[in-house]
This record gives sequence, structure tokens and C-alpha cells, in this order.
Amino acid sequence: MRLGEISFKNAYIVHYKETLDVNNEAPMTIAMTFSTENITVGLAHKSEKHQDYAELSCSA
Repeated sequence: MRLGEISFKNAYIVHYKETLDVNNEAPMTIAMTFSTENITVGLAHKSEKHQDYAELSCSA
């Protein structure tokens, strides 16, 4: 693994946003926020079990 490499397993995208600005050097940007069970950034690693989906959903 390279020092600047990011890898993850069992992830959810919890936020997604696309921005378009044709006058900018980078006309389109995409921002995403992930909730991961396992993530490795360079040599650092974090592991955290997700809650079950049933616990996260709301009942009406």
C-alpha cells in the first residue's frame, strides 16, 4: 500500500453533492461522505462495526 492510498470495506454513502461551475478551473466537483466499517489511510487503520439496518430505520 502506498502512503497516500485510501481503501475501505462495507461502506455507505451518507452524503453526495455535485457542483457545476463552468467558469472554474475544475468545472465539475463531486463531494461524497462515506460511513465505513473498515478504512485504511496510508498506514493508519480503523475498524468499527455498523449498526444493523433495522436499528437505523424509523417506524411510522
